[in-house]
Amino acid sequence: MRILFIKKILKKLHTYSLYDLNEYIRRILALNLGEALWVTAEIAQVGLSRGHYYLDLVQKSPDGDELVAQSQAVLWQGQYRQLRRQTGLTIDELLTAGVAVRIKVKVDFHERFGLKLFIEDIDPTYTFGLLHQQRQEVIRKLQAAGLFEKNAALPLPSVIQRVAVLSSSTAAGYQDFLTHLRENPYHYAIAATLFEVAVQGAQVEADIVAALNRISLLRRQFDAVVVIRGGGARTDLAAFDQYGLCVAAAHCPLPLLTGIGHETDAAVLDLVAARSLKTPTAAADFIIAHNLQFEQRLLTAGQAIQRQALALLRDAGRRLDIMSQQTKSSARQQLAVHQRLLDYISRTLPALSRSRLQYAALEIDQLERLQQSLNIDNALRRGFTITTRNGKAVKAAELRPGDRLHTRFSDGKADSIVE
Repeated sequence: MRILFIKKILKKLHTYSLYDLNEYIRRILALNLGEALWVTAEIAQVGLSRGHYYLDLVQKSPDGDELVAQSQAVLWQGQYRQLRRQTGLTIDELLTAGVAVRIKVKVDFHERFGLKLFIEDIDPTYTFGLLHQQRQEVIRKLQAAGLFEKNAALPLPSVIQRVAVLSSSTAAGYQDFLTHLRENPYHYAIAATLFEVAVQGAQVEADIVAALNRISLLRRQFDAVVVIRGGGARTDLAAFDQYGLCVAAAHCPLPLLTGIGHETDAAVLDLVAARSLKTPTAAADFIIAHNLQFEQRLLTAGQAIQRQALALLRDAGRRLDIMSQQTKSSARQQLAVHQRLLDYISRTLPALSRSRLQYAALEIDQLERLQQSLNIDNALRRGFTITTRNGKAVKAAELRPGDRLHTRFSDGKADSIVE
């Protein structure tokens, strides 16, 4: 009835002041929204002044491409303190840009300052429950796509010396990470290249995906990728639960390490990464420890090689000693044998020489006697003759009538003709 009454008044007024219009709006809202009510929205921006929180609340279309509603809300300092006593530090986690909240608000419209929502209460269970549901849905999709173990399957290099770091240059965790690497007690030289990204808020996913794409093109320049940030609220961790970010991390061609700074909670990115460390310094410690393990393996291998070499040298020395002894013994034996042989030869050689000379002398005598017996003159004296034809010796079967023969005797010569 009151709304109809106001409408009738407005119809009667052909022109009215802005104040009158706003006053009518205020009355309508006061009459119809007199009590506080629960509203769900997303915090687009948070401002803090003198202990008071000023929020820009928005509602996006289902596809998230455009705003369908927008309003401003205020949480006064006194109400903030009361809610903080009730919820602890949780309220600070909720008052963050990009967080979906369920808040109890008192609707107020002022003729000069317009519509304003005064926050009386905040429901933490709504935000954390919604974040949990979103997180579980991302986990389910990643598991269905087979991406949970993809990056973890990449082998870590034996030594991590070149690290691509995704962080904000102003983050305390980043400085802690660098300090830990540079001041490692083993003096390892580890180069860290910063890829500047947002580590909280709505820009986290886009920045990290873009940085991972750049690193993929430069993969030969790095051994591993590290995503780090300092500690923060649980709602800040939700930025690392985004599906697109986790898909890009799973497809990263280099092993990805995380040190996001949450001691108790794990982001979905932690589940996808090759190694999940709780803090930036823990990530640095992991890299240093990984390199130390390689050095220890080298030292162990060197010691094993040294032991093996010493054992081989000892065995070779023993074999040389044995061979030396055997050589000396064999040489002595050979010398003794040859000495006995020389002694035998020295004893028997003179007798053998004399026997050989005597035998040679006998042979010479026999040859001389044979020579004497074969001498032509001696044969002729013994009654033999030599008959030749044309100066050549001839046999009886070769003779033909009329052949002229010449015969030599011991005491002369004679010629004859064959008849």
